[in-house]
Amino acid sequence: MPKICCTCHKRKKLSQFHKCKKNKSGRQGNCIECDRIHFISWTYGVTKKEAKKLFKETKNGHCIICGVSAKECLKKQRKSLCIDHDHITGKIRGIICSNCNKALGHVQDDPEILFKMIDYLS
Repeated sequence: MPKICCTCHKRKKLSQFHKCKKNKSGRQGNCIECDRIHFISWTYGVTKKEAKKLFKETKNGHCIICGVSAKECLKKQRKSLCIDHDHITGKIRGIICSNCNKALGHVQDDPEILFKMIDYLS
């Protein structure tokens, strides 16, 4: 049974809405994509237009580094895709999976350490 999103006004499958016991339909009024766009814009201080662009740049819901899908990420890593940002400037770099986000954190976002790791593996 389809439902219309209160934000984008598109007809979508119920599975594209978060569950909500308070609503008659058992689902939230906004679709998951609109919720994510709102979260990105509110959390990182970007416009909704910028957040939509960022969301679309995720390779259709895949990590921009390793390519894992958001669905796989939730299944294997038990976390959704993460918004990666520069901790000094606050600038958003992209949307990546939890594992890639942790890897960048472990090397302190330092490309030199990553190059040394690549050399080590070669």
